[in-house]
Amino acid sequence: MTKTVAPAKAAPKAVRAANADGRPAVVAWLKGIEPAQRGLARRLDQLILDAVPGAVSAVKFRKPTNPLGVPFYGLPDKAWIVSMNSLKGRVRVNFFSGNALKPLPPLAAPPRARAIDLPPGDELDEKQIKAWLRQAKTLPGWGRV
Repeated sequence: MTKTVAPAKAAPKAVRAANADGRPAVVAWLKGIEPAQRGLARRLDQLILDAVPGAVSAVKFRKPTNPLGVPFYGLPDKAWIVSMNSLKGRVRVNFFSGNALKPLPPLAAPPRARAIDLPPGDELDEKQIKAWLRQAKTLPGWGRV
C-alpha cells in the first residue's frame, strides 16, 4: 500500500516576495547608501528589529532614479508598519499609521503616515523611536506583508 503525502502548503505570495528579497536586500541597501548615513541607518535598522520581534523586511520601489529602493519592515500576515529612506543629508523613518502615534512624529506624509528626518551625527532619541515602533506594530499599517 502506497502512502500519499500531501504537498506542503505554500506561503502566501506576499510573504514569499518579502522573504525572497528580505533581509539580504536590506543588508545590501545598508551597504549601498552614502557612507555618512550608513551608521545611522544601521542603528535604526537594529532598533526596528529589536522593537518589532518577528519583523520581516524587504526592499520595495526600486527604479532607475532610486536603484537601491526603500527598505520596508512589517509583520507577517499583517502589514508594513515602517520604512526607511536615505535622502540628501538625512535618513527618514516613515510610520505608515503615524497619525495614530503619541506623540505625533513631526512630519506629515499623506494619507495617514508620519515621518521623522534624522541627520547623521545628531543625537538619536532611541527611547522615542522605540516607543513609536512599539505603538506602530499594533496599528493597521499599509498593504500586506
